[in-house]
Amino acid sequence: MKRIVKVKGLEVELDAEKVAKSLEQFTRDAKYFSANYQALRAQFPDEWVAVYQERVVSHNKSYRELLIELSKQKVTRGEYIERTYVKEKAPVFIFPAA
Repeated sequence: MKRIVKVKGLEVELDAEKVAKSLEQFTRDAKYFSANYQALRAQFPDEWVAVYQERVVSHNKSYRELLIELSKQKVTRGEYIERTYVKEKAPVFIFPAA
């Protein structure tokens, strides 16, 4: 079911089925991150890591370079989860808007 939503005067068409599938994928990717936290942190110290469809699709020390690589792979913002592992500190999460 598609629905028109107004956000700050801008009309946006939403497809409920597509949004539901996106949220399901997001949940699976978040679980993947959590389940593999220690391994990812050890494998990619001080790097940004992007996960899509329960696999690492890119990683880089530079956030900008990570986004460039994802763009080359045709993975669009909102389809992946990014996280950075900064030494021994807690990770920083960034969840792009779909």
